[in-house]
Amino acid sequence: MKVMLLAAGRGERLRPLTDTTPKCMLRVAGRPLLEHWIEKLSTNGFRDIAVNLHSFPDQVTSYFGTGERWGVRLHYSLEEALLGTAGGVKKLESYFELEPFLVTYADNLSSCDLVEFRRFHEKHGGLASMAVCWLEDPSSCGIVEFDDRYRILRFLEKPSPLEVFSHYINAGIYAFEPEIFRYIPDGGCPDFSLHVFPRILEEGHSFYAYPYRGYVLKFDRTEDWNRSLVFLESQANHPPQRPDQGIVREL
Repeated sequence: MKVMLLAAGRGERLRPLTDTTPKCMLRVAGRPLLEHWIEKLSTNGFRDIAVNLHSFPDQVTSYFGTGERWGVRLHYSLEEALLGTAGGVKKLESYFELEPFLVTYADNLSSCDLVEFRRFHEKHGGLASMAVCWLEDPSSCGIVEFDDRYRILRFLEKPSPLEVFSHYINAGIYAFEPEIFRYIPDGGCPDFSLHVFPRILEEGHSFYAYPYRGYVLKFDRTEDWNRSLVFLESQANHPPQRPDQGIVREL
């Protein structure tokens, strides 16, 4: 199964760190964020990886090259102007069109078991699957409601306190069938959460949530970095034992 790593974001809220370095190359625990993902994918048997780039793309390509050092094959997609999360994937339709594929955001870290997620998607046979995890305060994220068969019923991006109907959040990891390209608009700057997911729900297509025990860490602000490192260290020493406790901490 091929994978798309979304790595083109500017990271403007991290300035001045991103004035001279792409967000995906900022270091966590001594390594670029993107390297954490490439190693995780390689370890789990994913070998063909596409990466979209925008700011300072040479820093990424010179560091990772073909991906051979990590046991993967890297395919780079340069975006002169940002295309949006869905638009960046749409640009590579010919790369993905023949088989199911994964998409994940490369500017966070997640403990999601990607092999189990792939099996979940294959078992349920939906058009799309989304990894989700529990968060005490989900107001800064996309929230997801699903039934006892894991079929997604509702999705809302960044709800106000009065709009919260679920504490399960979009963890930024998706599995798609090739038919998903029919639901990504041509042109503009289409976003999965704002434009694609609402459409497939409105049209009644099968869209499943994969709740996993673990965490997802965002790196959107300068202050996230130290907190995230502390969190990762605490998780290594005290892994969560229950699916409703210690899954995600707001950073």
